[in-house]
Amino acid sequence: MASGLADHADPVICAEAARLLVDHPCAPTRLLEKLARLSPQAAVVVLGSARPVSPARLAAAAAWGAPELAAAVAARADLDGPIAAALAARVEREVALALARNLSAPLTRADLRLLIARARDDAELAEALLPRAEGDDAAPLFLHAGARLRMEILAAAMRRDLAAGIRATPCLLDDDGFEALLAAAARKDRDQTAASLGEALDIPAVAARRLLGDASGEGAALALAALGLDDQRRDLLLMFLAPGDGASVAPYERLSRLAGATPTRTARRLIEALVSGPSSVAASGRRACGADAALSARAVAGEQPARARSATGQPPASRRA
Repeated sequence: MASGLADHADPVICAEAARLLVDHPCAPTRLLEKLARLSPQAAVVVLGSARPVSPARLAAAAAWGAPELAAAVAARADLDGPIAAALAARVEREVALALARNLSAPLTRADLRLLIARARDDAELAEALLPRAEGDDAAPLFLHAGARLRMEILAAAMRRDLAAGIRATPCLLDDDGFEALLAAAARKDRDQTAASLGEALDIPAVAARRLLGDASGEGAALALAALGLDDQRRDLLLMFLAPGDGASVAPYERLSRLAGATPTRTARRLIEALVSGPSSVAASGRRACGADAALSARAVAGEQPARARSATGQPPASRRA
């Protein structure tokens, strides 16, 4: 009776049948696969379940499937390395978020770094990745991290710079630039302060605004350390940029120690990690095709696509003659 329903029912009914049957131990796997072929919604249910699915079908959904199918695969507990890598290379946020939340996914260091780079400006994705992040690789997540991880990131960056040897780090602000930045900070003009700071550090003003907006003040301290100012000028700026209402000098003193202890080169490297855009996923060589080349539910369920497509969504050159 159920197989007869699968032959004739519409996609919504197939999806509902899949939801009712997928966790039943006696439900035939072949029936669930048939439902998945007939309905994209059913395919999401089946691929996202604990049901055994062939690695080839999971790999197809991970590399070429529609975003909702790939996200369903990303949440599975039985992913292997190649499938996890294909999912990490997908451009869709929902896929990255599902994969990041799956702590059983066997992500390599390269996969994790790719995801972390995308989480710079995505608080939800960053939060999902924080349990896996560590050391220098976690630098893009500095503004999202807690106190312990921030110290780990700073320590790892300092060790790397010490191993590379001492190098001169010129100051990034001349007298006029310093006076302009100080005047903007003193009058609490956040937009102009961010613009002046961004110009000095050669980063977008929006990125400078994020550093200044860090509630702990550590983003601002890091930015000031990166400028390469002398202690007196740095601390003068910090007086206006440190958080708080001025009732206590404790926040200012803590941030002054942090800025003074962070080498200029280390601070600049960390800011670069915080600001630089993620590597092009399309250029990574691991994404099989673009968003317009998503597989149909029929193909994901086991049938091969009619023809291979390149990353541009066009047939390979050898077949376009």
